[in-house]
Amino acid sequence: MLIIDRIEGNIAVVETDGGHIDIPLTDILGEAGAGDVLGKVDGGYRIKKHATEKRRDEINRKLSGLWD
Repeated sequence: MLIIDRIEGNIAVVETDGGHIDIPLTDILGEAGAGDVLGKVDGGYRIKKHATEKRRDEINRKLSGLWD
């Protein structure tokens, strides 16, 4: 799974199963941000909106359980 950890200038620092990689923002279709899940397409990447939302919901559920 490819998940954007952070944006540094014009580079997305992306978590992979094997560590971090740097991807130029110009290679990502759409407005990329921290936490977005990416999918590889035709020499670039796109944001997988459904996977990103599902991951964020899962994280929010876990965090709310810490304070309840």
